[in-house]
Amino acid sequence: MRRLLFIGNPTQFIEVIHWAAMRVWATGHGLETTRTFAGGPVVCAVATEDVLDGLCLPSEATMLQRVRREGIPCISVHDAPERINDEIGALTPITALHTEADAESLIESDKASA
Repeated sequence: MRRLLFIGNPTQFIEVIHWAAMRVWATGHGLETTRTFAGGPVVCAVATEDVLDGLCLPSEATMLQRVRREGIPCISVHDAPERINDEIGALTPITALHTEADAESLIESDKASA
């Protein structure tokens, strides 16, 4: 399965909302979401603004460097999820679930894995 890598921890409210929406979109388009860069083909990365600005943990900076070194596209959490299509090619939706409950469950699971 193709994977979408998330780098960083969203701290601002709007970033948390975009992070959750990105995860819902990815899952609905057949991508597995992950916060670790181990195994499986990562097709794109999504990073917080802090990570992209270099205001992050050394492990997050190292992960971003690895993504860039391997030529994996990286987008901001503030970009529209459809930008992933621009980076890796069109993905066909497998579901149209984009409810508030979906976003809330993804936010909670993301907090637990951080």
